[in-house]
Amino acid sequence: MNPLEYATREIQIFTLVLFRMSGFFFLAPVFGGQNTPPPWRIAFGILMALLLHPVVPADRFVLPANLGMMTVAVLGELGVGLLLGFAATFIFTAVQLGGMLIDQELGLGLANVIDPLSNEQVSVMSQFQVFLAIVLFLAANGHHGLIRALGGSYAAVPLAGMTFSDEAGLLLSDGMFSGLLVLALKTAAPAMVSCFLATLALAFVARTVPEMNIFVVGFSMRILVGFAFLLIGIPVFAQVFTHAQGSLLFDPLDALLRALG
Repeated sequence: MNPLEYATREIQIFTLVLFRMSGFFFLAPVFGGQNTPPPWRIAFGILMALLLHPVVPADRFVLPANLGMMTVAVLGELGVGLLLGFAATFIFTAVQLGGMLIDQELGLGLANVIDPLSNEQVSVMSQFQVFLAIVLFLAANGHHGLIRALGGSYAAVPLAGMTFSDEAGLLLSDGMFSGLLVLALKTAAPAMVSCFLATLALAFVARTVPEMNIFVVGFSMRILVGFAFLLIGIPVFAQVFTHAQGSLLFDPLDALLRALG
């Protein structure tokens, strides 16, 4: 192989690696999202491409014959990165949905704030639970797991070798979405059950003491009980979320890579 052909091959390999990294860091939680400035996301992508380029298995990589084939290969690598980043957000979306369910029970659904991860209005408890989940994710070295999965993606999905199958679509739309709903209910269950019991108790009080203004007392009591159970349930939330990192994040990411390869 002459030096010019070798240089062309390496530049093309680096370009493909860079686009997979860029797609991932555009959507990935913690690293990407709206809370990370675009220059930092670009810098993350370039840095990871520089680190992974020398070790990417490219023995069977065939140089694209023309610009059109190279464009298709680049778009394929960008699609792999975007799919991996999108799949990695499911676990935090579940936590956010759980927070919205809690807010509906506590009567705080109208108190919205701006979520820096999605740049959209979300409820207060959603924001609290997402920040708590990010802290737990970093404490459990989940970001290291994401980087390992990203580096190992080249063994499962070779350069310019993505094939989007029905299995990958079912995994995203059925398997991971059902896991999202289950995790959302698990994280919201303590507050929802406590509010239900508080409402049941208020119903008995309203029957026995009709003179009491049950609506004024009930609103404050539901918030007080809900916050108390949320505080008590933080260790349970941490345990559920840490366990879900395997079942809703890393295991589905491995299955998605196998389906894309």
